[in-house]
Amino acid sequence: MKSMILSGLIFCNLLALPLAGAALFAAEPDTAALTKQLSDAKDDTAARALLAELAAAYAGTHQYGEFAESLQLLRGKKKSLEPLLSYYTAEARYRQLKYLEETQNWDEYFSMGNAYRADVEKGLEAALKGLAATEPLRVRARILAFRLHKDQEDAFAEQSLADLMSEADLYARSANDPAPIKEAADTLASYGEKGKSRELYKSYFSKLTSAADISPEQLKAEADNFYAAGNAEMAEFAYETFIEKAVPGLAKDEAIKALIGIARLFCARQENTAGAYFAEQVFRKAEALGGEDIFDEELMYLRAINLEKVKEYQSCKDLYDKMLLRFPAGAHTFEATFKNGIIAAYVFADLQGARVFFEKLAQLRPAGVHAVSSMYQLGLLSQWEGDTRNARAFYAGILELAADGDFSDTSVLAAQRIKEIDTGEPLEHNLQMFLDASLKTPRTTFNASAMELSAVPYSLKGGGETRIATAAPSMETGCMQVEMQYLWSGHLGDAPAGTEQAAFSTSYKTKGTKEINLVVVSPSGVVDRSLYMVDVY
Repeated sequence: MKSMILSGLIFCNLLALPLAGAALFAAEPDTAALTKQLSDAKDDTAARALLAELAAAYAGTHQYGEFAESLQLLRGKKKSLEPLLSYYTAEARYRQLKYLEETQNWDEYFSMGNAYRADVEKGLEAALKGLAATEPLRVRARILAFRLHKDQEDAFAEQSLADLMSEADLYARSANDPAPIKEAADTLASYGEKGKSRELYKSYFSKLTSAADISPEQLKAEADNFYAAGNAEMAEFAYETFIEKAVPGLAKDEAIKALIGIARLFCARQENTAGAYFAEQVFRKAEALGGEDIFDEELMYLRAINLEKVKEYQSCKDLYDKMLLRFPAGAHTFEATFKNGIIAAYVFADLQGARVFFEKLAQLRPAGVHAVSSMYQLGLLSQWEGDTRNARAFYAGILELAADGDFSDTSVLAAQRIKEIDTGEPLEHNLQMFLDASLKTPRTTFNASAMELSAVPYSLKGGGETRIATAAPSMETGCMQVEMQYLWSGHLGDAPAGTEQAAFSTSYKTKGTKEINLVVVSPSGVVDRSLYMVDVY
């Protein structure tokens, strides 16, 4: 098994030479000597190895045209290698086209491009006629055909993709070396064919791990390698296989440690939340083995943040609740309490439950940032309900506290709300729209977790900049695209956005959890709403 993997990696590296990359050899190889050895070779196995070496040698010096010509001279002498010669001719011409593009040699590109493309298509057709289903070059021929047609976005692009998938499936069922399947998956991933690449990655890893002698260490090493290479799709499959095949045979403590280590890798990061759902699946497996006691406060917080950032609000709130029960005086107690209040109020419209969380914080003295933010939320809920007297008392309390602490962003908002109350003005429009969409009964159909809204980074040091963006659903009527308005409200930092902006960058001077509210409207009314929380430390 080890030798199979090693030989596959060596062959992959040979064929993964940059299409127009730098020379790989310190001294220019003797292509004439290699060509003569190939011509004189009596054994097809030796000839195949020499042919691969010759291809690498010519590629290292970008002599693709010369290589194609030398292969033409060998055709009459090496009938048994005819399919391979056809494949390498096609590959040489394709690489030549890409090199002409990179070096901007447009004279040759436009004068000879069609002829080179014809050589690629003719070579691939001949190669596929002569190569067996178990031959790696058969899959690589389909990869090359896909790349050619996809590069041109021609009428054959979709069919070449279907042919590649079919060829890879046939190869996976009939051959032993899985390397070409991974090569096909890598190619599709690079062209944005995520769904198809996932299928092939799964097939590759299934093939790779089907050997009876593969050890848990080898499985883990393969998974770690994919993760280190930035191949998140493949890493998930690899770790899933490791969990399925290896974890049940580990001692309980070792299994829990391994699962938590994997989950940590995939937790939401500042710029990437793609692995968050997988992370939670693995956390649950660890919890099933060891119970809730295996999670300390930091691990519970990490898990809750992971769920928060992908808007799994019910599970997130449940975790914050458990964390508060187990660690009532923990490092994240105030943050978790405040966030549970925000989620209760604006995700689940549970005003009574939200007030329990906010009031618990609002009574704290000395008052910190989450206490002041809770007072603001209590005032806001009272103002929305029409209880302006109570609302004004909360806002005034914030202004009193602001003299002794750095709560400038919240005190500015509190002052705006007091002005509205004192002058009889309604709540600021954007804020009113968010509160109505979130709190009115009967509940609206707007789902605070459905519309995409994010901040990158979502945790930052005071003074740092974050970019807040939404991907609101596009709406079209006939040939006209509906014009959207973005009603931003909440703690928007130093650079709040206008109604025409779906994204904006801002910064925060003061610490705390900053709630960002958004309602998207079209001429026909509210489209959807969302909220997000940014943590400033």
